[in-house]
Amino acid sequence: MAQLKSTTISGSLSVSTSITGSGIIKGNNEIISTYANGFRLAYGSYGVILRNDNSNFYFLLTNSGSALSGTWNSLRPFYFSLSTGKCTVNTTSDKRLKTNIQDLNEKNTVYILKNTPIK
Repeated sequence: MAQLKSTTISGSLSVSTSITGSGIIKGNNEIISTYANGFRLAYGSYGVILRNDNSNFYFLLTNSGSALSGTWNSLRPFYFSLSTGKCTVNTTSDKRLKTNIQDLNEKNTVYILKNTPIK
């Protein structure tokens, strides 16, 4: 396995496999993913996947114990439409969402608790 230590690369780096590391990754430009599940935050037992399915943008959750390799579960706590910007916040029946919405005009609708519109 090749190792790069304190190496500066000018231009592009093409990688056809996974990169694993233990340090900080930083840059002064965008990180672009062309994969629908563009970013996964994995810590402890759970993971959060940021997904763009070309219709909606989701914050998806993994099941406990599947932070690194699991797919998302059926929970959809938050998503928005990429074409309209309509934001949907879902909650479970045993939880209550408290929110303070100010200056909501006729063009914007926030959906809380099973797609019940609040205007």
